[in-house]
Amino acid sequence: MKKTAIVLALVLVMSLGLGMTSATADNAPSVDNVVSINVWPYLMTFFNLEYERKLADALSLRVRGMYFALLGNFSDGAGQFYGFGGDIFFYPAGTALSGFYVGPRYDLFISSFTSGTDAITALMHYVGGSIGHRWVFESGFTMAISLGAWANVASTATYDDGSGSFTGDIPSIGGPWPTFNFDIGYGF
Repeated sequence: MKKTAIVLALVLVMSLGLGMTSATADNAPSVDNVVSINVWPYLMTFFNLEYERKLADALSLRVRGMYFALLGNFSDGAGQFYGFGGDIFFYPAGTALSGFYVGPRYDLFISSFTSGTDAITALMHYVGGSIGHRWVFESGFTMAISLGAWANVASTATYDDGSGSFTGDIPSIGGPWPTFNFDIGYGF
């Protein structure tokens, strides 16, 4: 609850307290980079950081790193869940980093659990797409909302018991599954 209140207060202060006005096509700030976070997962202790770079007038590339804090410690072992991802966004209006966008996405999630000498590491590959809109404000503050879908296309696991290891495919959790992003950040 405390985290939810902090995130909501941060969004409110940034949108009201900084005296920002939304940019229009005539006064859009020139930004080539955006650093942001997806606020939605923070409510569930899933931390991420995103960086998007303008490649051309209508094209950008976004990379991100993610860490799921809930799996930090177990009474009989330890576990981690983290990942990396990337998107290529096409902006039909030719205003990369501002306005309507659509594009494919890829994510790699890694989960690892250890208990004594036993260790299991799983790699899960997801492919999908997103459609959304980003607003860039005169102060540099950015806000984006996107919807999409993705599917688990491949998963492998490695088991190591201390004397040897075995790697094999594990059942996919399938999909498509819906995705939702509510990003806040800074453009420069």
